[in-house]
Amino acid sequence: MGDSLARTNILIPGAEQWTLHSEIGNRPYRIFVAKPREPAPPSGYPVIYVLDGNAFFQTFQEIIRLQSQRPDKTGIAPAMIVGIGYPAEEDFASVYRFYDFTPPSSSVDLPPRPNRKLWPKSGGAELFLNFIGEELKPVLNRRFHLDRGRQTIFGHSLGGLFALYVLFTKTDAFQTYFVSSPSIWWNNQCILEKEQQVISRLSEKEVDAEFSCQ
Repeated sequence: MGDSLARTNILIPGAEQWTLHSEIGNRPYRIFVAKPREPAPPSGYPVIYVLDGNAFFQTFQEIIRLQSQRPDKTGIAPAMIVGIGYPAEEDFASVYRFYDFTPPSSSVDLPPRPNRKLWPKSGGAELFLNFIGEELKPVLNRRFHLDRGRQTIFGHSLGGLFALYVLFTKTDAFQTYFVSSPSIWWNNQCILEKEQQVISRLSEKEVDAEFSCQ
């Protein structure tokens, strides 16, 4: 006798999801937001922006929810989790993320892909950064009481490459950078040129930012 199963959607308590169309990049984004249960402190909620939100939002939401229940023990305060994803079924929407997460360049030199297909269009990191700063953040600031001085960005793989690009070109966009296995190899490691530029710039002034790479 076979089982009869009905599919239902699982709702994440305290989380919401909406679509935001970027006028800058002319594309829709799926935005995931998890608000802490606790009232916002006077300065507002700290914010963690999670790239590849389709894949990583729920993980971050649950980790912060559990660990922030005893901040005196864990050192982790309640925070707003904002996942930036795409209106796609897959966890990693390659066509979108290859464009959004890769730095602009006058030329692109890449090895053949293992599947022998052409690489997706690339070089949209500056537009994506402008979307976050000029479109997404203002919407969030209108809807929620957020601490603009305690903002973290997380990126993995190509998302980590994008986080490095932001760190090296617009360091004060976030106060903390959490980078996991960044795709430094992209386009003959061109991101390392930006690294040298920011090192020279930082030697001239002090910047209040934290950086973690895994």
